[in-house]
Amino acid sequence: EPYQRLILNLGIYSGVSMMELVTLVGNGFGQGAMKIVRGMLENGINAEYLLREPSSREDYFLWHWVEQYKNLRYVEKYMPAVWKTLDPEAVKRIKAEYAACKSRFLNAKGDVRGSWCAFNLADRSIKTDFEEVYRLVYAIGSKLTHGTMGALSMHFDLAEDVHRIAVPPSLEWCGEALNAGHLCTLRMVGTLSDTFKEESTPTREEIGKDFHEVWTTLGAKT
Repeated sequence: EPYQRLILNLGIYSGVSMMELVTLVGNGFGQGAMKIVRGMLENGINAEYLLREPSSREDYFLWHWVEQYKNLRYVEKYMPAVWKTLDPEAVKRIKAEYAACKSRFLNAKGDVRGSWCAFNLADRSIKTDFEEVYRLVYAIGSKLTHGTMGALSMHFDLAEDVHRIAVPPSLEWCGEALNAGHLCTLRMVGTLSDTFKEESTPTREEIGKDFHEVWTTLGAKT
């Protein structure tokens, strides 16, 4: 089914992100890895939400035309030379598809909202049992992405320099990024198993035990 293919590809997308995360951690870029986790968490929440809320699936698919229309408007305004080279039929189709689905995404003010879903990510995290990890991981990843004062403080090594942030490699935030990334991966395996009604090999229970062993038992010893 189309929604199964969608969730499968979100799972693959998350797996690729985990590979990116491991690459960053392996090179001492823990803060960068936390930014990757932010995306993994959102993918995991969305995949589980799409599984639990069948009525949301069409909106997810149709949001593509909103994004395409925004791209079209950008090219028209800022890239006139490129605009002249666009296929008129392609432009016509994007405009028609956008006009057909636009009403699905209007907010109370009559404007197109900023996301495919009427519920924000925090609300979706509650509906998918991700709230606890969302409140912690997403907040950290967001401030790192936006470069707030809190994010800058996460980069400082005061023993080295009180005026400038430290530069990688470093072990700072590497463990936290791996922990959260593994948790997101574990949850995605569960979502995929439920989507296809086929248990993973090894099972999610076995993977969960491994996760607990690594991050609780061995982590406490180190």
